[in-house]
Amino acid sequence: MDFNDFTLFDVFWKNHLIYLILSINSNVLDESKLNVYLNKTKINLKQKIIKDKREPILLFIYDDNSIDINQKLFIQVFFDGKEYSKEIEKIVNKEKSDFLCLTTLFKNDYNLFPNFYEFYKRQGVQHFFMYYNGLLNNEIKKIFNYKDVTLIEWNFRYWNSSIHKYQHHAQLGQIHHALYKYGKDNYEYMIFNDLDEYLFIPDIKLVEYIRLNTNINIFGFKNIWAKTKNNIKKIEENLYISEALKFMNRSKCIYKVSSIETINIHYYDKMLENNTQICDNYMYHFYDWTEKKRRFETPISIKINLNFLYI
Repeated sequence: MDFNDFTLFDVFWKNHLIYLILSINSNVLDESKLNVYLNKTKINLKQKIIKDKREPILLFIYDDNSIDINQKLFIQVFFDGKEYSKEIEKIVNKEKSDFLCLTTLFKNDYNLFPNFYEFYKRQGVQHFFMYYNGLLNNEIKKIFNYKDVTLIEWNFRYWNSSIHKYQHHAQLGQIHHALYKYGKDNYEYMIFNDLDEYLFIPDIKLVEYIRLNTNINIFGFKNIWAKTKNNIKKIEENLYISEALKFMNRSKCIYKVSSIETINIHYYDKMLENNTQICDNYMYHFYDWTEKKRRFETPISIKINLNFLYI
């Protein structure tokens, strides 16, 4: 819901805490102006997570007053004469965390998903949390109809307007919603990347590589602009590529979710533990699959080994 001063992306219950995922449009919301009720009882703010800079996000975390979670949970949020109310979802943690999941926000490129899914399943991804930046329809639901895919409708504006302090809007909400709602306490590592981006380490699957380096909490992948030789929208062994960009320029990452508090779209932000990183891996970014107007020099012809993915 858009309150003008901010957008309330979602509210959910997890570990006896109520999470509000909010935007920062211009100024950080003063929590004293926000009244939050759970089953008609006012609840108290326990923690704020503020990222008031480029690619911002705001989280308010409330105690649930040890409410009986076997009953339905109904939230009411009041601000400036407006009310947001709904029955909220309860996120129950797994008894034992799974290892690797993936999330992204997507829009008109949803037809890329079947090939993307096949590639990352073979790389060891156990679950996909896929956010559609619009209103879902039956065609999209059918494409994402896999037992290990959670499809989320994320119908918020992608960009802010010039009247706002920051440009990015929907994606920062999506990233931190996925991290706190689905990632933390349920998975050890989480991949954040787009449908035209393929993280690739020669001769070893991503999951195997991470398991060999569990002392690392950030795996960074430098962006390489890429095209397939046959101009098909599926990664193949013969590619035309560019030189790799420097890390943080269009890069993407895999994070140990327990180690991070906030992240940017292309690199890390605030860590909860000492930053241990390997950021010299590579990502093939097939820029012309979605953005036909993009033009990058991809003069290098290479052959990569995909055979190990099919063992």
